[in-house]
Amino acid sequence: MSILDQLAERRTRNSFRPTTVRELFLLRLAQKLSDVLAVQHYADLCRGHSDETLLVAYRRTMNHGHPPRDLGRRFHEELGRAREQLDHPSPCERLLAIKVERRCVAAAVFVGLRMDFHDRRYLSSDPRKAETSALGFIEWVIRNFDIQSAALERTAEDDDVRRGVLSRAVLSTLRSEVLPVWEIGRRELLAGFAHPALRSRADLQNAAQTILWSMFNSEQPDRAEIDAAALGLYVQVERLFLH
Repeated sequence: MSILDQLAERRTRNSFRPTTVRELFLLRLAQKLSDVLAVQHYADLCRGHSDETLLVAYRRTMNHGHPPRDLGRRFHEELGRAREQLDHPSPCERLLAIKVERRCVAAAVFVGLRMDFHDRRYLSSDPRKAETSALGFIEWVIRNFDIQSAALERTAEDDDVRRGVLSRAVLSTLRSEVLPVWEIGRRELLAGFAHPALRSRADLQNAAQTILWSMFNSEQPDRAEIDAAALGLYVQVERLFLH
C-alpha cells in the first residue's frame, strides 16, 4: 500500500458524518470533550446508554471545578459511576431558525429536536418591498408558532450587500420581539455536522437533508429551507449541553 493509500485509509477511518439526529448529538459530545478522533467510539455508546445518562456524565465532567486535560477519560469515569437515567424529552423550547438570501427568506421551527414547520418566501427585486415582505413573514411565524427564541446565521464580512441589509433588518425585528437570538457562523455549522469539517454549503445541505429527511414535507425541499433547518438543529443540539 502506498503512502497516499495509507493516508486515504486513515482519513476515511477517522471521518464521521452523522445520518441521524442522535449521531449528530454524539458527534457534538465528542467535539466538546476534545475527543473527536474517537467519535466512532462515542457513536457506539448510544447502544448502551440513554442520551440523558450521557448528558449527566458530561455535566459532571465539565463541572468538576478544574476539568482535567483528558476530558474523554474523565467522561468515561463519570459514565461508569452514573446510574442509568431514563431519557427525558429534550427541552421543548420553540426555536425559529432563519436563512436570509438576496431574493428569499426561509424559516424552520423546531420544538426540541423535532422540526415542526418549514417554509420560505421569495422576495421582490425592489429592496423596500423585499424587506417588508421578509419581516412580515418572520412576524407571522413568530405570532403563529409561539416562538421563544431564534437563530440567525451570522453575516460574513464578504457577504452580499443586500443579504447583509436584510439580515440586519431581521435581527432588529427579532430583538424588538424580545427574543433571545443565537447568531451562528458558517464555519461553526460546517464543523458541527461532520468530522473532519464539511467543506462547502452544498455538503452542509446534503448532510442536513440526510439527517432530517423524515421531517421535511417534500422530497426536494428548497435549499434555503434546508439551510434554516440545519441551523435550527445545530442550535437545539447545542442547547442540550447547557441544561
